[in-house]
Amino acid sequence: VPHLARRLTSGGHRALLPLSALLGAALLVGADVAGRVVRAPAEVPAGVMTALVGVPVLVVLVRRRGTAV
Repeated sequence: VPHLARRLTSGGHRALLPLSALLGAALLVGADVAGRVVRAPAEVPAGVMTALVGVPVLVVLVRRRGTAV
């Protein structure tokens, strides 16, 4: 989320930190809602849904930079 927020702002911490917090909260709420909708009678934990989004993003970031995390 901070990487996305940095792309959306000029990079100053005054705008970056609040935007990161808002985007992180939105991601978590979206993951929770998606986890409740995917398997209607049961629930998929929000952490699993967040990992399904986060792992591909992490792989892209690592490949782009060419260094290990």
